[in-house]
Amino acid sequence: MLLRLTRISVERPIFHNTSLGNTTLTNLPREHVMEIFDRHGMPASTENTITDRDEIFDELERVRENDIH
Repeated sequence: MLLRLTRISVERPIFHNTSLGNTTLTNLPREHVMEIFDRHGMPASTENTITDRDEIFDELERVRENDIH
């Protein structure tokens, strides 16, 4: 399963809409995260997907504060 997820992530990054992706983003500098969003966008995969940059950065901060990663 890990190999399949890796292949999908390389073909179409889905960092902002998975828990694994959010965990990855919490460990990157904000500038790097912004570059990822600039390059790949933030498409919605469900009606609950966060597609607003301010909201995703709030969510990432919540993850960091709660030491969820």
